[in-house]
Amino acid sequence: MTTGTNWLTDTEQTAWRAWLYSGFAAIAGIDYDLRARRHGLDFFGYHILVVAHEHAPHGAPIKVIAGTVMQSKQTTGQRVKKMTEQGLLTVTDGTVDKRTTLVHITDAGRDLLASAAPGHVADVRRRIIDLLTSDEIETLAQISKKILDANRHTALPADR
Repeated sequence: MTTGTNWLTDTEQTAWRAWLYSGFAAIAGIDYDLRARRHGLDFFGYHILVVAHEHAPHGAPIKVIAGTVMQSKQTTGQRVKKMTEQGLLTVTDGTVDKRTTLVHITDAGRDLLASAAPGHVADVRRRIIDLLTSDEIETLAQISKKILDANRHTALPADR
């Protein structure tokens, strides 16, 4: 091992891997649940609809969607294009800055989100929320926010 490296202690290593693998497992499980319900949505597609819905009626900048789902603008743009072809989203140029692409949810997208949301919430509860006490949920929220705040601006630096 390299001297001068601040290696993780056993406890830190356990915490790191538990956090990492629990996140992978939860996302994979929730993705599986969404796909199994045959809505034609996966985890990222669902959250693209959520962000577009939350920015209605003005539209969500593609950069905001990409940052939320932690995908590159290129990958997000490809997903948005596919969802546009499915009639779930529309895309316009920004009114103030024509270089900005705005994503709008359609009525079909809203309907799909409304039909998928109850099952998705049940899956999130079953896979995460209902496993924890209210104090643990509060602690998880604080820890997650702290990690997100520290890393949000460095994720996907090529797109920033």
